[in-house]
Amino acid sequence: MSRIFFAIGLALILLAFPVHLAKGFYISNNVVSDVGSPAESGFIPEENMYLVSVFNVMTLLFILVGIIFIICAVIVE
Repeated sequence: MSRIFFAIGLALILLAFPVHLAKGFYISNNVVSDVGSPAESGFIPEENMYLVSVFNVMTLLFILVGIIFIICAVIVE
């Protein structure tokens, strides 16, 4: 039983990395770079920030739930 909890926890933690990478690709594809002044270049438009925060929350949830499963595996052992 503890091996199952450990495997689920490890899978969730490992699943957080592709989500984090997807956030990076999303940001790099949506950064405004063709703006007149250099000071305005490199920002993310406001309508795209919602999805960036969703990626952040998903990453944190996967890591936290994975850690909880690993702690449960240690307790069950």
